[in-house]
Amino acid sequence: MAPAAGAPPPAAGGDRALPAGAAAGGDDPRRRGQGLRGDDGRRPDQGGGDLRTTFYELFADKEACFLAAYDNVVDVLVRRIGAAYEAEESWPERARAGLAELLAALAEEPALARLALVDVGAAGPAAQRRYRAAVQRLTPLFEEGRDFAPGGRELPANTSRMAIGGVAGLLSDELVAGRAAELPGLLPDVLFATLNPYVGPAAAAREVAKETS
Repeated sequence: MAPAAGAPPPAAGGDRALPAGAAAGGDDPRRRGQGLRGDDGRRPDQGGGDLRTTFYELFADKEACFLAAYDNVVDVLVRRIGAAYEAEESWPERARAGLAELLAALAEEPALARLALVDVGAAGPAAQRRYRAAVQRLTPLFEEGRDFAPGGRELPANTSRMAIGGVAGLLSDELVAGRAAELPGLLPDVLFATLNPYVGPAAAAREVAKETS
């Protein structure tokens, strides 16, 4: 069963080890601007200083580093998804474009994709609050489906949470299985999972068919 959108999907393993990529500078503004990392790819110690000293100048501890990295990844994802979404007109096309951008971004950076959707589940209460905040930032993109669907305003209040939870659960399973590179091929599945709660399976299937035709 897919996890609820308000809680991150269960992580594989229970430790809180620093995930790959988290020590690359997190949300340090000096390292923003490229790819899903939002940095220039350099490690903090490549400027000639001691890595441990540099780390503690930037972060109080590993949790602070994780949270900064998580915030940075989410910011980049939201910007990329939002730009793709706003470029289209009808809601199904907007949803398709946003989801396609999400899948492409996650496939580009498997380690950071795991940070955003898998590792966060075992990173403690502060990280889980960050996950819920990230879900809230994406909810309006799903909620627009209420205006598209007949009788959409009569749908249950948690419809967007169900849709987001289904998508997040599917993507997390693929990341845990090591299939990040194959995520873009899941666009029909995640598009159906997004549209179905709003328009029903028949209409969702028709929209998905447009994607594959």
